[in-house]
Amino acid sequence: MHHLKNRIEKNIIVLFLTIAMLNPGVAVGASSDRIYPTDKVTIYNGDQKVGAYTKEAPFPEGATISTSGRCAVKLGDLFLVGEDQSVFSSNTSGRQRNLFVRDGIIYFKTSKLRKPLTLITPNSEITVQSIRLDAALYDQSIKGYVSVKKGQSELGVVEGGSMDVLTDKGQVTLKSGNNLILSQAEMDIGAPPE
Repeated sequence: MHHLKNRIEKNIIVLFLTIAMLNPGVAVGASSDRIYPTDKVTIYNGDQKVGAYTKEAPFPEGATISTSGRCAVKLGDLFLVGEDQSVFSSNTSGRQRNLFVRDGIIYFKTSKLRKPLTLITPNSEITVQSIRLDAALYDQSIKGYVSVKKGQSELGVVEGGSMDVLTDKGQVTLKSGNNLILSQAEMDIGAPPE
């Protein structure tokens, strides 16, 4: 019985998130930043645990979030989904939104970028300056991801258009289906053969 109740609750959350992704105006309180854990998220201020959420709650701006299970976040015109065991935070400073991804995979979706989005990983930083949507798609939004695994960070566009990003090497246009390695650990494979 307990298993059935948990399954029903998770299905309701998935249904709500699907509706919110298709039409953000449908969600109650759509103008405020919200977090929607499927299991549990733990909130940290620095290294100190300050709370945990198991249900929908206001998004804790600037706090570090560690996920157990998937976690959806609505930040104005930006929708995020953090995979299980992801660690991230977000804040807005002036005319820019910052997304810090320490570990895991964060998927994002947006139909308009009102302010630049800076993606900060342990070894690199990249700024999404603008997006161009693919007019041929029914869903007028761009979907992408930021992945941080041991020694490597990656940014990719899954579908929906292209992004103009500013890297330490200049501006790059990242199109649907492409990715960009943001940082990669140096591999010591030994001395070259004689």
